[in-house]
Amino acid sequence: ENGGRGRDRDRAGNGRKQQGGAGGKNAPPPSSAVASSSRAVKQLPRLRVTGCSDATVRDMVEGTYSGLCFNHSRPVWKRESREGEIAEFDVLIYFWDDRDGDEQCGWWFGPSIGGEMVWAYHPSKTSKSPPSSEWSVPYDGLVDEGFRLEAIGAAGASKPKSPAAPKASAPRSASASPAADAEADGDDASGNEDTALDEEADRLAV
Repeated sequence: ENGGRGRDRDRAGNGRKQQGGAGGKNAPPPSSAVASSSRAVKQLPRLRVTGCSDATVRDMVEGTYSGLCFNHSRPVWKRESREGEIAEFDVLIYFWDDRDGDEQCGWWFGPSIGGEMVWAYHPSKTSKSPPSSEWSVPYDGLVDEGFRLEAIGAAGASKPKSPAAPKASAPRSASASPAADAEADGDDASGNEDTALDEEADRLAV
């Protein structure tokens, strides 16, 4: 079976439906929607999962994740392969809405979207991205207090730009006071700091 401590939910009669529901094939989305979705996926931050207390689940879910696609209007992330790893199955983080009941609604870790095997669960119905803590591991167990999920920047983020060469400063006016010069220098430093903070916030936004 895929992945250790997960459970085959269909055996209890409570399995989630596979993506797309029962019966018939969904019409393919228009090309413009596919292109838009692809751009949105590239903008998703990478995620890092750490601190899982369950030894079996830990080996599967901990690691770095990158954006894959969207499901039920929320992003899906896939764990990146570790160095030298030959993965037997995918590890995904995805959202499932309440179409199959409230008990199925929330964020999940599993090898496939809407599949029977799941490893961890968070019941949030409103979060647009996976919550950072309070995940149940295994999915029907207690909340793992050490489990953490954090954003670490976009997968396609550009490298920091090299600092521009300093501009030659114009000669100061003889009438300018040292206090005025100091105030101007302080304004420049404050502006640079605010810009750096804004860029960092944008980079880590989920």
